[in-house]
Amino acid sequence: MEKRWQSMLIAAEKNAVTDIHFLIQDDQVEIKMRNAQGMKEYPSDPSDLKVCYYLAYLSNLDLTDQMRPQSGAFSYLLYDKRMYFRYSMLTSLSSISFTLRILYRKVIKEEVSMLKEDNRIFNEAIRKDSGLILLSGPTGSGKTSTAYALLKKIKNREIYTIEDPIELPLDNAIQVQVNPKSGLTYAEGIRQLMRHDPDVIFIGEIRDENEAKMAIRAALTGHLVISTIHARNCVGVFHRLKDLNVNLFDLYETAILITNQRLLSTGEKKERVCVYETMDEEEILYYREHQKLSETFVPLSEKRNQLSLPE
Repeated sequence: MEKRWQSMLIAAEKNAVTDIHFLIQDDQVEIKMRNAQGMKEYPSDPSDLKVCYYLAYLSNLDLTDQMRPQSGAFSYLLYDKRMYFRYSMLTSLSSISFTLRILYRKVIKEEVSMLKEDNRIFNEAIRKDSGLILLSGPTGSGKTSTAYALLKKIKNREIYTIEDPIELPLDNAIQVQVNPKSGLTYAEGIRQLMRHDPDVIFIGEIRDENEAKMAIRAALTGHLVISTIHARNCVGVFHRLKDLNVNLFDLYETAILITNQRLLSTGEKKERVCVYETMDEEEILYYREHQKLSETFVPLSEKRNQLSLPE
């Protein structure tokens, strides 16, 4: 079983796979791997069912409660290389689905973007003593990797995170895992973190009204808050938070940077790079006053063209 698991990892590394999907039906396992070219089937093996539950064990999932969606994270030493993963479980009427996200630490580098102007905007935002930085994009666009890259750049400040799950260890932060069973939700976690005199708070994801309002509150009370949120573009972040009953006046008062990002293929080598559209404080102020973007705003499509990336 261990050899089977290792062979999957080797294949995933060779093909720059970001996700491995396991679908269990009648004790049979179907495996698919996703990379920049899309989803491809992976040959099955009799030991695959054991692999699925072995990974659940490593992720500390509760297999006695399979009807509840769960996710966890773990690391694994493949020969001399430490690899990091997020593992999620979802049960339907007739099947169990497991998804393994491969978290490539190499994406966490000194410069967040390939464009100098983007990096200037990011660096200026994280130097602020307080305010709200919101990183948006669809699932799998690398929002958490961007957040970690920003957090690693922050020096000589107390950083606390509340995450579900903790995806990668940060040596300059105190990271707290959400645990609903013990009452530690995102909202409650933020309340507890604020009692520890943090300078910077990272909230893994804003998912509901309570989390959104707690993030705003933390920023209003003098903290630098970084979080991720699902939205199609930067303007969509305002609509998303409005749907979560956030007071837009408070949002405008606290927001210092809003971004939207995509992972795109570079072409022949099929390497994936992150492309950002950004709204800095000046752009946010313009949007507040005019309810539209300024003429200097650069959308994702134009950023793609600047980097000569294919559609």
